[in-house]
Amino acid sequence: MLPPNPLLQLVPSRVLGAVERLKKRVWHPVAPLPAEATLARPTYRPLNEGTRERRRPLGQPHHWGKLFDQRWVRRTLPKVEPSLLKGLTPFLEWRDRGEATLYFKAVPHYGFDVAHRRCPLPRGARDAWLECLCVRSAIWHRDASAGLDLGGSRWEGGWLVDRDEQAWRVYHDFNVLAELMTEERKVNFPTQHSFDRFHHQAPVEQVTVLYRRLLRLLDEAVDALDTGGPDAVEKSSALPTESCERTRRRLTPC
Repeated sequence: MLPPNPLLQLVPSRVLGAVERLKKRVWHPVAPLPAEATLARPTYRPLNEGTRERRRPLGQPHHWGKLFDQRWVRRTLPKVEPSLLKGLTPFLEWRDRGEATLYFKAVPHYGFDVAHRRCPLPRGARDAWLECLCVRSAIWHRDASAGLDLGGSRWEGGWLVDRDEQAWRVYHDFNVLAELMTEERKVNFPTQHSFDRFHHQAPVEQVTVLYRRLLRLLDEAVDALDTGGPDAVEKSSALPTESCERTRRRLTPC
């Protein structure tokens, strides 16, 4: 008797599509955050000086500064009703091509860059300051394609956001196995340097046991996701801990 899906070569496309859908379910906007910023200057000013400078409201997305310029931004954080949150705590999302350090009560709390866009807010936090720098160091990240330009850094905005904890867990369970699947595909199809999800896929006939088992396991996980969402994935054995442990032992030298 054939398995439910005899065309395992189609599974990688299903899995990568599922990862993208799960990623979109993780973060949810709660409220935009008003902000005020000082002028961008090439000279460094510590926090106690930045808080005394004149500020102007930040409205629409805009370019600011020149390379290595600094400015200070003040944000007032609203009180959020717990009933509005799916997760345990609200997060601050900061979108700037440059980098920033978040301060609470004059103490550095978090560093924002292209690879780190959101941070959990401490309980009771109301007043936040950000030291913004017109620099970029995380050029290795896949989201770093749009960097600094002649206009300086590009500020897109800041928001209070909520994290769906269940979607977050299932997304990472999927994503780590999807990355393993991608690497195993390279082993089994070394002449195919890129993977095109939307065209003909080579048949899965002579492949490693690990790759075949990964495809079957992930195919069942996507079935659970499509029929019942993240909750169905967690309640099912689609991504069993035992299989993840076997995968870890396969990749870890003894």
